Amino acid sequence: MAKKVAHVVRRFVEHEWGGIETFTLEVAKELEKAGWESVIFTTSMLSEPGEGCVRGIRVKRFPYTFPWFFLSQEEKDAMVKKGGSPLSFSLFRALLFEKDLSLIHVHCLHRLGGIARTCARLRRIPYVVTLHSGFFTLPEVEKEGMKKYFASKWEWGKIFGALFGSRRVLDDAAAIICVGRDEYEKCLQKYPGKTIFYLPNGVNVNQFYIEDRKRDKMVLCVSRIDRQKNQLGLVRAFAQFCRASPDWKLVLVGPIAEIAYYDEIRRAIADLGIEERVMIIPGLPHDDPQLLDYYKRADIFVLHSIHEPFGIVILEAWIAKIAVLASGAGGMKDFCEDGKNALLFSGEEELTKKMQLLASNPKLKERLAAAGQKRALAYSWQAITKRLLTIYESL
Repeated sequence: MAKKVAHVVRRFVEHEWGGIETFTLEVAKELEKAGWESVIFTTSMLSEPGEGCVRGIRVKRFPYTFPWFFLSQEEKDAMVKKGGSPLSFSLFRALLFEKDLSLIHVHCLHRLGGIARTCARLRRIPYVVTLHSGFFTLPEVEKEGMKKYFASKWEWGKIFGALFGSRRVLDDAAAIICVGRDEYEKCLQKYPGKTIFYLPNGVNVNQFYIEDRKRDKMVLCVSRIDRQKNQLGLVRAFAQFCRASPDWKLVLVGPIAEIAYYDEIRRAIADLGIEERVMIIPGLPHDDPQLLDYYKRADIFVLHSIHEPFGIVILEAWIAKIAVLASGAGGMKDFCEDGKNALLFSGEEELTKKMQLLASNPKLKERLAAAGQKRALAYSWQAITKRLLTIYESL
């Protein structure tokens, strides 16, 4: 009989895709090849309740609520986009009675993590937690930003958080997996003696490998529109870059996580007079041919994140053989080597200079892109899942 793992995630929709969704889907596909059946349990955020299938993997979506009184629809929408701790009794019931489960893999904390913890304990099976979004390394300003939608509301869901042991999700996990090395080191300090693994994200080599490249004078950034990703800083740096290189374009691709921040970016583009040079493409599905076309055409890739647990999009850009400029925040330092496979920068002024350097030096671009591609090949999902299977089997 095949072993079976349930993946628990906060949301899972193809039109608003991110690193957690990519990790969950790609490892589930590889696990299937290794004889492990996967099923994804999630809320019906941005979708409808029911069972479906994404790239051959079963997905079960359940009704949910944000357990605070007097939340406006605008606040609820913001929590769906940016964060929030949903409660789903139907997900709890379904996970508790799912047949033949060997293991639960939790990709979120808080109440959903508590639900997974409780189901695992009642079923007497192990559960593992992957820290995708930076738990110990998340800057305080981001934590406060995620709380602002419900900080002044009365939380009726606290009792259920206590019943499900939401604050003990990490304490009681059979293993904790960290996608960033800095997160891994802080986790070791917090939980000495606990089973903790560093397991980075991966990349779909076949999907992003491009043989017939047609490069345009294009700077590309693929990431959700969010203050954490700092597209506003990239826009300002690009405006300075355009003064000497007016024939270049900037393309920002990603779902809009913060409407107010998106509007701020649009105003900055207008104020800087670069409307004809900048394009924003919100919410492309992860396997949309248009997304692959942008990777095919881009000549420079930039990730200007203020905080970044890993940065899968850098691996994607490398596989597509694009020269990468990265802020080096968080997990990016684990695989980006300045001057070898990427150029690291600090601040908008330095980013502008590095864009100018690459635009004027084709040999440097080609060298960085080739080194990046070579490095990214070691991060195939096959290799990452093989390491994950070792963790599963040990439990």
